[in-house]
Order: sequence, then C-alpha cells, then structure tokens
Amino acid sequence: MSQSSEFNFSTKNQRVKRKIKTLLNESLVNSSSLRSYYEPLIQPFVPSWSVKKFRAKVIDLERITQNVIRVTLKPSKKWAGFESGQFIELSVVQDGALVSRCFSISSSRQHWLKTGKIELTIREQEQGRITPWLLQGLKKYQHVQISKAKGHFTFNASTTSSVPASSPVLMLAGGTGITPILSMLSDIAHYQQKVDLIFFSRDSHLYKEELSRLATSHEKLSVHYINTQEQGHCSEALLNTLCPDFLNRDIYLCGPSQMSEDVTHLLESLEFDSNRLHQEHFLPIRKKATSGQNISASIRFNKAGLTTEIEATNEQTLLEAAEAAKLSPNYGCRMGICHQCKCNKTKGVVLNTVTGEVSDTSEEVIQLCVSVPLSDLEVQL
Repeated sequence: MSQSSEFNFSTKNQRVKRKIKTLLNESLVNSSSLRSYYEPLIQPFVPSWSVKKFRAKVIDLERITQNVIRVTLKPSKKWAGFESGQFIELSVVQDGALVSRCFSISSSRQHWLKTGKIELTIREQEQGRITPWLLQGLKKYQHVQISKAKGHFTFNASTTSSVPASSPVLMLAGGTGITPILSMLSDIAHYQQKVDLIFFSRDSHLYKEELSRLATSHEKLSVHYINTQEQGHCSEALLNTLCPDFLNRDIYLCGPSQMSEDVTHLLESLEFDSNRLHQEHFLPIRKKATSGQNISASIRFNKAGLTTEIEATNEQTLLEAAEAAKLSPNYGCRMGICHQCKCNKTKGVVLNTVTGEVSDTSEEVIQLCVSVPLSDLEVQL
C-alpha cells in the first residue's frame, strides 16, 4: 500500500471513529457531547463551568467617568477573536449564580492581535444587577467567562453591493454606543471611505481625546460632538448641516433604544434605503403586539412543582412579570441574545417583541425576556 493510500485510510478511519462517538453520545445522552450533557448537572455546584464559553483573565478595571468603567480582559488562546464592532457575553459568578450580560468590544482588532487583550466600556445602570457590582465584585487576575464574538454590526469595506467601496459613510453614536464604533474607527487606516461621526451625549463624551487624535491622524475622518442638552437630538436639520449628503451614504447607528427608534423613524420618513442602515442595540426595539391595544392575561408559572398565577399585560415581558411575582427565573442579557431565559410555554400565545413572530397555542420553547402575552398562558420555568 502506498504512503498516500495509508494516509487516506487513516484519515477515513479517524472520521468513522468520530462519527461513531457522536452517535453513541446522542444515543446515550441525547447530546453530541458528554460535556454538554453534564453541564446542567455540574453548574449548580460550579457555576463557572461551561462547555460553550471561554475563560478570560481580568487584567485591569478602571473608572473612566463617574458612571463608566473600562474592563481589560485577556481571553484564552482558544478564543477565536472578533471583528471590530462585535460584542461578547460576559458571565460572572454573583451570589453563587452565573449571570451574563452583553457588552461591545471597544478596543480594536489590531490591539487584540498585538497584545491578546480586549477592552469593554461599561456604563453602570443604577437598577442593574451586574454593572454596579463589577468594580467591587471583580478582582484583577481572576477569571471570568466570555462567549465567542457575536453580532453583524461590523464595518464592511464594500458596504452594500450596489455602493462603491470608496463611498463615504456616516456613523451616529449615542452615549456608550460609541464603543463598537470606536473599535471600528481604530482600524480606520484600512478603510478607503471618508467617514463622518456624529457623537451625541447629554454630558461628557467618552473617548473624546482618542477620537480627536484619530481625526487628526486621518484626514478622511471627521468627528462632530453634540451635547444633546444644549443642541438637541438627531434631526433632519442637524444632519443636513453636518453631513448634507447623508441620504446617499451607508449609515452605522448605535445608541440607546430611544435614539435608535427616533433615528430609524426619521430615516424612514425620508425614504432612506433601509438596506443601508446598519444598527446595534443595547436593548431590543420592541414591536407592538397590536395597534395600541392593551391585552390582559392570566399567566401560570410552574416551577419545581409549585404554581404561581398572576395577571399581566402585553406592556411587560414574561421575565418582568415573573420577577414582579417574586420568582427567580434564569436570565442573562435581557435582550433575546444569550438564550439563558429559554423555557417551555405549554399553553397560550406570545409575541416575540424582537422578531415580531406570534407563536401558536401549542407547547414550544420561548424566551422570557422578549416575549409578551397575547392570551392566557402556562409557562414551565
């Protein structure tokens, strides 16, 4: 037998062994991996243990304004990296439970390639569970979990297929919505386009020194700072003043939910091509269940043999309704991204406020954080 034939036989043999192993796992534990099967059994005792996530070391914690912190992480070598503009799930053990939130990466891809480190810029939410705790609860050199990089809010040099790669771009950022855009702009040396950034903030602008340095170093970047308390929010008049050809550009938008909704509605009213609007949201932009109609529903939450029945409306998610009833369902990002709040709906109809999809009446898996009731429900937590 030739060396080539021996190699082909060996490779084929290895594939057969892997396939047999997968089939055995699926037959025995209904999972392609024994590790995946044991994960829910181990996590109650070791919350940080996970199959699908990666370890990252906390290198630094820094308060950069009164309510904004910067966290520097060094992911394990198994982590595959990111494209500028993407986000990760950060998971930490808090009070014995694993809790996750999604944060955009504010440092550049080039910085990660050179140092192996990434930075997250996080605004503390007064009523939040994780963000106020991070500076006190996290310690340097401890390990946390992160997910693979996610999201499609990345700067594609070719933009849309019908637009030349050299066409100018407009970026609109609000508050900490600057974080994924800063990551993109840090790689601006690789872009062909002229880029205008309009940065809205009600007080101080994050990373103003760094943005000004980038604008000074790259003549194709122009940065406009808008104080919303003094100059107002995004409007057609403001866009025409700062970027007269904005309707002919690809637009990248990231900011608070209200800003995203207002800008989206403004562009729709101007018949802007929606395919040229690229967005990232910190919270889901919810779709209305009905045309202004309030729906009341009776919801039965079943957990560990106990049933809690409450009255709720389509103005609150099932996660909010469960929390109002003093229940403690699993959850993570509260945005419909991490899927930690998935559970079985055994009866009734819900609306997914992110996708706009309406369920049928039969049993199915739903996400508590983005589902609102359209009828009486039974939910297995």
